[in-house]
Amino acid sequence: MNLGEVARFIIQPEYGYGVQGLAPKVEPNEVLDYEIELVSYGKPLPKFPSPAELAESRKRQAEEDRKMLEANPPATVGTPRRIVFNPEQKEEGNALVKKGDYESAQKCYDTVTSSVETCRLDWPFQAFVHIFYGKDEWEVLVSAEDKTRINNHKVPLYLNRALCKIKLGKWNDAEWDCDKAIEINSALLKAHFRRSLVFLGKLNDELAKEDRKEFWVIDKANKFLAEAEASLQKAVELTDGGSDAQIVKTQMDLKRSKMTLAKYIKSYHEAEKKLYKDNIMDRLVAVNKKKQASELQQELEHEFEDMPSLE
Repeated sequence: MNLGEVARFIIQPEYGYGVQGLAPKVEPNEVLDYEIELVSYGKPLPKFPSPAELAESRKRQAEEDRKMLEANPPATVGTPRRIVFNPEQKEEGNALVKKGDYESAQKCYDTVTSSVETCRLDWPFQAFVHIFYGKDEWEVLVSAEDKTRINNHKVPLYLNRALCKIKLGKWNDAEWDCDKAIEINSALLKAHFRRSLVFLGKLNDELAKEDRKEFWVIDKANKFLAEAEASLQKAVELTDGGSDAQIVKTQMDLKRSKMTLAKYIKSYHEAEKKLYKDNIMDRLVAVNKKKQASELQQELEHEFEDMPSLE
């Protein structure tokens, strides 16, 4: 629009105030008719960069950050560096797991301490939660040897913490721990096995909703079943043909849950068919019968119209 130009805007109810209207000025389902005049305008908005320009800008910034990190490495990173992990709290966590105190055990795994033997030997930090490096720092400054040592330390902690969360029913948190362990090493039997337990737990929670007559989603339950089966199958493959009692038990548990899900789905579809028949088909049949009776009555009346009246 140009300065001084007047434009007419006709707005249908679905884009205006709809069925509610805006009393007392706008009736329900009323079409709005506006005349708008451009009397002034301010400074133009800056041009939004294109995807290509944004990508180029991010690339330049990443390169600048990398060079700055190389020129000014953090004081906590030394070369060579020795990482020393304190296993005491990890062992305490393991002992608590054996006692069945999974809540306390999880806290131990969360707070296993370590130290970095550099120019700042007095700086302890939490190895599991807080062995954290920025992406650039990890890729540029941490050696392959240190990456391996750090990851090897993280894996059992991820797996142990996942076990605690499974026992506590914290399915999403346990799934995250299993996925992080698999991200480090995709050939971890325990990670895939415990991931199957996570999704079996999620599946059983959905099935329990049916027992309580609560709303649940079939597609979600099917997804949990598929994830549990895939993870358990991966764990079986990693046993190299061996037999594991826990895996066998989980296979049986999963089979029972799968059968229960199939039964519930069948029951749901039968109820759905009955509901359709009772609320739709039977009603249509009744309406159709009424219509046929009405048409028959009209035909009879029309037929008797042509007959002479009896005196």
